[in-house]
Amino acid sequence: ANYSQKYETGNWAVYSNDTLTLGNVTVTAGLRYDHNREFDSEVSPSGGVVYRFPWADALVRAQVAKGFSAPPGAWINDPVYGNKDLEPEIAVNYQLGGQIRLFKRLKLELNLFRANVDDLIRYNSETDRRENIDEVRRQGVEGNISATFDFGLTVSFGGSYVHVEDEETHDVIEDIPRIIYNASAVYAHKYMTHSLLGKYIDHNSTYPETHDEVFIFDYLLKVNLPFFKKYGKASMFGAVYNLFNSTYLYREVWPKPDRWVEGGVRFEF
Repeated sequence: ANYSQKYETGNWAVYSNDTLTLGNVTVTAGLRYDHNREFDSEVSPSGGVVYRFPWADALVRAQVAKGFSAPPGAWINDPVYGNKDLEPEIAVNYQLGGQIRLFKRLKLELNLFRANVDDLIRYNSETDRRENIDEVRRQGVEGNISATFDFGLTVSFGGSYVHVEDEETHDVIEDIPRIIYNASAVYAHKYMTHSLLGKYIDHNSTYPETHDEVFIFDYLLKVNLPFFKKYGKASMFGAVYNLFNSTYLYREVWPKPDRWVEGGVRFEF
């Protein structure tokens, strides 16, 4: 591809939000103004409310927010793969959910979400460029359960399901993650923290080489060092990524490496 062509682009934004708490109710409101060199300006308001139950360690929450996302300049101006007709994505997002803590150790969370998206940007393999889909509905559910124990262990498991549909044709839009699971176990004792983190992603892929319905686990270690306390915080860290050397592939151009290790020293001041 020829990237010698030059173009000018830019985006600046200003935003403000505020939170007001009255008894068991918390209200948030915000406003964002974006000015994009290629797509003019957009105003995006947002608002939400949280209610905390007085008789339980529980709450419910709701939120509505408008979002604006302009495509990178290369997607428009690239002399080979650019699309001069590409428009920014504009979405209205809705969320409703809640959480409750039981027996002081167990926490349950559940959230419903929906987004009405205008001009969703997707890659079209036939034209080899990105194009807009006029009207898209994205909706789903996510939940999580976690437990904390006195001896320093916290375990959690969560998942989400997402359905993305073209509202004009009612076709499911593929190659967007459909099912995601997250699992973790974190043990902290004195100056050491051990973490085992796992993720499972079903990309709802159309690529024949995809092999993605498998958990990938990483092991992380952090050791706080007692040195230099007068000047800051020193720690050692280590990680083993893809701990079980699992085979995972979404696309051949984005291969996931086999098991690999890193470590180092961190100093914060």
